[in-house]
Amino acid sequence: MMEEIVRFDAETPALVESVVDGGEGERSIPRVRSVGCRPFVPMGGVVMHVLLTVDLNNLTDSKKREKFYAELEKKQWKKFRTTTTTWHAKFRDDVSAAGAVATSKKEVADAAQVAGIVSWDAVCLAGDDAPTIF
Repeated sequence: MMEEIVRFDAETPALVESVVDGGEGERSIPRVRSVGCRPFVPMGGVVMHVLLTVDLNNLTDSKKREKFYAELEKKQWKKFRTTTTTWHAKFRDDVSAAGAVATSKKEVADAAQVAGIVSWDAVCLAGDDAPTIF
């Protein structure tokens, strides 16, 4: 069963659509469509937030890290400026937590593969509340 994952970035006027099968399947190429000068807000204004922290092993050089970070940014992940390994993404409110986590796992693995990184540790949490930075 295919679950549509639609993510948006509140800082840009674009909506990114893609498809994932809940885990191990292939993603479609994201399609970006403009939604005017305001970001897309799903019905009710509620979104699924995903907080992700990824620790790359100490043997990972800076070029590989930069490539890894660039790949996550392409997938609409936003890195927190105040922490070194913590990222945040938003999903449409009708996406399940399991679907958001499965997509997150795949995107980390894809970014690691592109960057040539073979070892990492990650923690991912999906929920209704946005993370608080302090």
